[in-house]
Amino acid sequence: KYQELFDEHNGGVYWYSAGWLEQMDTPGRGYDEQAKYMDYVEKYGEDNAQYLIEVEKSWVQTYECAALIRYPGLPNDRYAEMTREAAKKMELDYIEAPGDDSILRRLVDGEWDEDFLVTRPGQKIVFTGDEDLIDAE
Repeated sequence: KYQELFDEHNGGVYWYSAGWLEQMDTPGRGYDEQAKYMDYVEKYGEDNAQYLIEVEKSWVQTYECAALIRYPGLPNDRYAEMTREAAKKMELDYIEAPGDDSILRRLVDGEWDEDFLVTRPGQKIVFTGDEDLIDAE
């Protein structure tokens, strides 16, 4: 689903999840541009502060939509509203994607199949450069 939405929106999907919304000052939510600007002025001077704010805002131009990952069992309506508000502030479309916690459940339950890299003490995790990306040696 991730790849499908990524391709459909030319990579311009900013993802929101319950944990991200609860713990972070996410773009479009909890971000006070004026307070950030004043902090930058104090630390770096007015010219640099203006430049930093412009750079921080420029990334939004690469996104088309804000996507909420809806997980079963969570208060998704609350998170949907938070994500919709963020999307509106950033002038992005709002979409939803179904969440799936099966890999987390398998991790916790010790059902480690080929989706997991299981290493022994002393092994190093290395980049392979192929479709597996990492391996242990």
